[in-house]
Amino acid sequence: MIVSITCIGLLLGNVAFAGFWKSEAVPTRLRCEYLANPLGINGAKPNLGWMMEAGDLQAEVRGQRQTAYQVLVASTPERLAKEQGDVWDSGKVVSERSTHVTYDGKPLAPSTYFFWKVRVWDAAGRSSAWSEPARFLTGMRAWQGKWIGATEQSTEGSGVLGFAVEGKAADEVKWVQVDLGSSKPLERVVLHPMRHNDPAVGAG
Repeated sequence: MIVSITCIGLLLGNVAFAGFWKSEAVPTRLRCEYLANPLGINGAKPNLGWMMEAGDLQAEVRGQRQTAYQVLVASTPERLAKEQGDVWDSGKVVSERSTHVTYDGKPLAPSTYFFWKVRVWDAAGRSSAWSEPARFLTGMRAWQGKWIGATEQSTEGSGVLGFAVEGKAADEVKWVQVDLGSSKPLERVVLHPMRHNDPAVGAG
């Protein structure tokens, strides 16, 4: 009985000891070019950023600061989950920087999703858990398609501007129907806002 109690005590002591060396600060709000999971990033070396937030033990991490970071960028979510930065592994970088962290890995292919996460070290030298994963989609860079638009110029006052509809509010739902001529497989559809000066539909 005495041996059993001693073993349990040692086990609990090891768990507490392991928790002591894990920082309660966690990187959150991951951004690429100041956007959350952006689409169409055109820069060859986008800027990454995050915020360092406290965990549940607020009193114990008050006044904490980042002293180092490590960024992983992977080609698939599966590789990122295995902590395989096959596109970029920054390694541990001693720095308080958490904004304008410039990507410095392999060349980023156009029209491709990349997945990334970050962990940080606090003032006591303790590493955090990895952040939740984020992603970004690179832009086309070299245009290889053609625009889909109206074949005839809109008549004055018609309110028609190509294959488009006017939304008066950011959360207003609008539908656009486009005839592609025949059934075609679509990998994805990316929408871009457009400014215009057509008096028939109002200034953009």
